[in-house]
Amino acid sequence: MTYFLCFSFLLIGFLDLIVGQSDISFKTKISQGIVLGISTTHGYPRSVSYFKSSPLGGYYFFGQQKRDAAFFTATIGQLPSSNIQYFIGIDHEGGHIQRISNNGFLPNLRYLSEFNDCILTHLVGYETGRNLHSLGFNVTFSPVIDIMHTDSDVLSFRTFGTQSDTVSRQGTCYAKGVERSGTLPVGKHFPGHGLVHEDTHHELAKGSIDSLTLHLAPFKSVISADIPMIMVSHLLLPELDAKHPASTSHKILTGLLRQSMKFKGLILSDDIAMVAANPEKLPLHAVIKRAFMAGTNIILSSHSFGDINQAITLLAKDNDPEFEKAIHHNYEKIKHFKQTHLAVKSSNTKSNLLSSISDHMNAAYSHQLLTSIPTPLKPPLHIYSDDPQDRYRLPRPFRTLFSTSPHWSSQKENSWFIIHNRSSLNRLSPSPAVPALLILMSDPDHFHDTPLPSKYHTLVIPSPDPAILRDFFKLLETI
Repeated sequence: MTYFLCFSFLLIGFLDLIVGQSDISFKTKISQGIVLGISTTHGYPRSVSYFKSSPLGGYYFFGQQKRDAAFFTATIGQLPSSNIQYFIGIDHEGGHIQRISNNGFLPNLRYLSEFNDCILTHLVGYETGRNLHSLGFNVTFSPVIDIMHTDSDVLSFRTFGTQSDTVSRQGTCYAKGVERSGTLPVGKHFPGHGLVHEDTHHELAKGSIDSLTLHLAPFKSVISADIPMIMVSHLLLPELDAKHPASTSHKILTGLLRQSMKFKGLILSDDIAMVAANPEKLPLHAVIKRAFMAGTNIILSSHSFGDINQAITLLAKDNDPEFEKAIHHNYEKIKHFKQTHLAVKSSNTKSNLLSSISDHMNAAYSHQLLTSIPTPLKPPLHIYSDDPQDRYRLPRPFRTLFSTSPHWSSQKENSWFIIHNRSSLNRLSPSPAVPALLILMSDPDHFHDTPLPSKYHTLVIPSPDPAILRDFFKLLETI
């Protein structure tokens, strides 16, 4: 009898151990499908300790504040150790959307597309990926392969433009360059943020499928080139799915992207903390479950670590057999993906070539702009700008010509007007007495329906980057 009781207690303890391990294993499998955001403003979160026993799939950096390279390498180095390699991602699109302050300037994609040179685009992608890899990143949430809607400011400089063939070709060249570096590119925002006007960060974005085929073309292009990851937006297309945004729609993710378009890589959601991700205002764990069930592999979230931990804990207790099946399948897919894609090695040496490429691009574009200015308008005698800081971006000889007056005059000979904001066009005289030069520091497609006075000679610099303006005036100084 004594032997029987001892055996029984041992058996119960063994079974409890198995059940406990099963629970932990299932929680870990859920966690592997979540990549959590670290704010560049607040830095390393102590609450990351929540996930020591059930490691997340990875982490990504977000936020408006730029930080130097040392911040990122230090923060990545502090992450809890895990037997399963992390995805370490960052929004590094170029132009004003790059988080690293001293890692070589990446031109915005709209400016890059002006050169219409796939080799150049590939090289920029490669050098960008190489620099990120040297800091410890293995994923960049780029390129943006949406076709820009001319009436929306959401995309602007972030994409390669308004032409489907240009976006398809340039996006594919860029993605292949990034992947060649050892960093994983992410094509976004499927099925095409150009289908809507609204910003999904702040409101529900509803669109029509009238031009869906056009907007899917860049995604078909990168899929045919075996892009490893695609990010799905939270836009709502009622004709395809009247209830669910794309990021939680089985019809769009599994039906369209997986089955119709034959995408075999990982599907990432855009940040589920965005307003448009949860129009029904469901609890967080319910939104996560819906995204997984729809076919999402990796869920990005900038929610607090505590909220995500609570949601994962609740999901680990979910008794839905279909959900358990989906999570097990997803975990196996992620595990295999990490084994095959994160094993790629790259140089750990930061390259300065990206800065050199950017400088040469600016010089080439500046020369092109300069040769297009009519001789009578060169050099400028009066310079006006809607950004007072432009005065300090210009070489010294031109600073004395800069006017800080809010009242612009187009009556003066050889007046040059630098416009950063479209509303500043209202400050121009509709009928200048003498010819004048207008320099638009903006995406040219924003001015497609803006009539400009005929006496203004117009230059468009498709980038808000002041370095291009500086280089342009430096070249002007030499003539």
